[in-house]
Amino acid sequence: MRTYLAVTGILFGLFAVMHFVIAWQHGHAPVGSEWWGWPALIGVLSAALAAWAFRLLRRAPPAAP
Repeated sequence: MRTYLAVTGILFGLFAVMHFVIAWQHGHAPVGSEWWGWPALIGVLSAALAAWAFRLLRRAPPAAP
């Protein structure tokens, strides 16, 4: 379970970084365009899921030998 939580947290973190970069690259798009705001929103949601996975990882019991 700990490995699953670690991998999930890393993947969601990378997904969040990717969407923040996309939002930054498209930051100069007009407000009416379809790109405005969506990548940043997806990045925030991904960052929240990554933080949740790492919080659950800290609370998970240690792996059995």
